[in-house]
Amino acid sequence: MKIIVLRGDPRQEYATQELIALGYSAYLTSPGEAVMTGDILLLPTPATSDGVHLNTRVENPPCILPLILAGPARVFGGGFSSDTVAEVRRSGREITDFLALPSFVRENAFLTAEAALGVGMQACGASYRGLPVAVIGYGRIAAPLTRFLTLLGARVKVFARREESRLEAKLDGAEPYDLPALRGHLPGTRLIFNTVPACLLTPPILAGLRDCAIVELASGRENIAPPRKEAGVTLTYAHSLPGKIFPKSAGVIIARTLDQTMQKEGYTAS
Repeated sequence: MKIIVLRGDPRQEYATQELIALGYSAYLTSPGEAVMTGDILLLPTPATSDGVHLNTRVENPPCILPLILAGPARVFGGGFSSDTVAEVRRSGREITDFLALPSFVRENAFLTAEAALGVGMQACGASYRGLPVAVIGYGRIAAPLTRFLTLLGARVKVFARREESRLEAKLDGAEPYDLPALRGHLPGTRLIFNTVPACLLTPPILAGLRDCAIVELASGRENIAPPRKEAGVTLTYAHSLPGKIFPKSAGVIIARTLDQTMQKEGYTAS
C-alpha cells in the first residue's frame, strides 16, 4: 500500500520512517514536488493553521482542499474543518481526522504533559521538589501532568470545575479547589499550568501573584490577561509541544494510528 506523506514539521519524517517499518511503501515529499498517485495521502497535524492553506514549511503553501481533491482516495491528517471534511467526502474520498480519534488525542496529551514539565522548569528556573505549583483544569493533559508533578515532589494545587475531577486530583496527590477559589488560593504559587481554553487568569487574580511563571497550554492567546512583569510574573505560550519536543515519538503515534485505522477497515500494509 503506497502512502504519500506531505512535509510539515519533523513528525512527518518520523511518521514516514515508522510507516516503512510497518511494511508500507511511504514517500515523504513537499507539495510542489508531490507525485499524488497512491493509496493514502497523509497530511500534517494540524493540516492547516488558517483553515485554507496547508500547514507546511514552504513559501506560498497551497490551498489544502484542491490538494486533497487531486490526490488519493484515502486521506489522513488532523484539524480539518467540518466544511473540508464534507467537501472531501462529497468527492467520494474518505478522510480521517486524527484529532477526532480518542486514542490519538490521549497519546498526544500524554506527550504534551511530559513535555510541559521541561517547559515549566525552564520558565520558573527551579526544581520541582517542594515547588508550589498550580494546575488549572483536569482534563487529558492536566491529569497526567499533575501525576508527574506530584511524583517529582511538587506541592500541587488543582483548580477544576467538576467535582469528579477534583476528587480524582485529590487521589492523585494534589490539593483540589473549585475554580472560584483561584483568587484566594493562587497567591504564593511559583508555577502555574493553564489547560483551560477560557480567560480564568483575570487581572484581579494576577494581581495577587509574585515571582510566578505561567505556562499556557490551552489554545488561544486570549486566555490570560497580560502578566505584571514588575511583580516577576512571566507568561510562556507552550503550544504544539509533541511536535517541538518529541517529534520522533509523535511521528510514531501518527504512523501507528494510521495503521490501526486501516487494519480496522480490513486493510494491511502489503
